[in-house]
Amino acid sequence: MDKMNKVVYVYLVFEKKDYFFGSIAAIYDHLSAEQVGAGYHTLWNVRWKETSVILRPGLL
Repeated sequence: MDKMNKVVYVYLVFEKKDYFFGSIAAIYDHLSAEQVGAGYHTLWNVRWKETSVILRPGLL
């Protein structure tokens, strides 16, 4: 395996749904800021801990 792909795992706590995205920006192509509980820049600043979703960056 030569190339690793980045993935951002999103779990909507209140909806109990899992999503996988290639970037934080891609989250907002499919989910609203209201669903996520935070805007794009907020996710970068709070490091994914103070929202109603669970985000886990990782590699595929």
